[in-house]
Amino acid sequence: MERIPRFVKVPGKPTVSVYFMPTRDHKGSDNPVTFCMARVFEEAVRRAANSTILTALTVTATTNGVHASNSLHPSGRAIDIGAVNNMPISRMRPDLTIKAVQEAFAKDARVCQNFGPAMMASNGEPLAASPAHDKLKEDHRNHIHIGVIATVEEG
Repeated sequence: MERIPRFVKVPGKPTVSVYFMPTRDHKGSDNPVTFCMARVFEEAVRRAANSTILTALTVTATTNGVHASNSLHPSGRAIDIGAVNNMPISRMRPDLTIKAVQEAFAKDARVCQNFGPAMMASNGEPLAASPAHDKLKEDHRNHIHIGVIATVEEG
């Protein structure tokens, strides 16, 4: 397990700052995640910063918080991003920056969950409309949730 980096250097671009939030459970969001999750995050941030203006992301959940019983969060295989460029996603329309961030994660085959205002995808495929998926979309209107597959090295 390792931590999400606090800064992501992007060649030829400004460094992207990564912030973490204190949480109601007092565990905070700066917790170790799987090596795979940390690498996916760092690589996606670089891709996003090369396609849009990206200066900061705020991680609001890693292994902390209350999640569904089948959540990838407790195992360190999921993160939630609650703000982009220091603006809470709940106050943003699904704009090009949010779309660029979600698309950057979507380009990685290790991403198995990509839920947020700009995209709802599981294992790289858009979720079909259904009452369950409508609820999932509603639950992710104010943040981006990224989950990754279990790798051989990590179980």
